[in-house]
Amino acid sequence: IAAVLAPAWTTARAVAERGEVIGADLPPLFARRFAAKEGSGVALFAVPKGQFWEESVAEAFAVDVRRIDPEVSGLALNHVSHGQMIVRGFRRAAAIAAVAILVILLIDFRNLRDALLALLPTLLGWGWMLGFMVVFGLRFDVANIVALPLVLGVGIAYGVHLMHRVREGDAGPGETPGSHRPRIDDAIRGTGGAIAVAALTTAVGFAALMATDYGGMKSLGIVMVVGIAACLLATVLVLPAVLLLLRRAE
Repeated sequence: IAAVLAPAWTTARAVAERGEVIGADLPPLFARRFAAKEGSGVALFAVPKGQFWEESVAEAFAVDVRRIDPEVSGLALNHVSHGQMIVRGFRRAAAIAAVAILVILLIDFRNLRDALLALLPTLLGWGWMLGFMVVFGLRFDVANIVALPLVLGVGIAYGVHLMHRVREGDAGPGETPGSHRPRIDDAIRGTGGAIAVAALTTAVGFAALMATDYGGMKSLGIVMVVGIAACLLATVLVLPAVLLLLRRAE
C-alpha cells in the first residue's frame, strides 16, 4: 500500500503546487489512454447529467460543451449530430415523396385538379398532425421522424380511392348541378366504410407501439395514429365538401 500511496501523495502535492495536471503526473496506464505521446496535453472527459440518449439532455449538453470548445467530440455529441442528420434526411425524403406522388397522381387522373384533390386529405392530415405535435409538446426525433413519409404513403390511398369512386359516378351531359349530390353521397357510402376500416386497422397496428418502454417508439405510435386519423377525417369530411363546392361553382 505504501508503494502505491507514496507516489500518489507526491504527485498530488506537485499538482497542488503547480496548479495544473501534466502528462508526467499520470500513472503509465492512464498516460497511455489520456495523455498525448508528445506530452502536449491530456484528454478531458465530460459526462452529461442525465441520460444522454434523451434528446433534450444530449442537446443541452452539446450546447454547453461547445461553448468551451467548438471542436469537442464524443458519443453524446455524435448522438446529437447523427439525430439531426436523420431528421433533416427524412424531411427531405418526405418532400421528395410528395412530389413523386403528385406526378403519379397526374399520370393516373390525367387532370391536375383531380390529382390535387386526391392529395388534399393527406396534406391536411399532415398539417393537423403537426399542429397536434405543437399543441402537446411533441417533437420529431430519430424514431418518430419516419412518420412524415409513412403518413404520406398511407394516407394518400384514402383520397385516391374516394376520387376514383366519385369519378366513376360523375354526372353525365345534361344533368343538373343538384344531381351531383347523390353521386358524392353514394361515393361516401360505397367507399367511406372501406376507407375507415383500412385506416382503423392501420392505426391499431401503430397504436401497439404506445405500449413500448422506449419513448421514441411510443411517440411514433402516437404521431402515426394521429396522422392516420387526421387523413381519414379529411377524406370523409373535407374532401366531399370541397367537391360539392367546386361542382356548385361549375
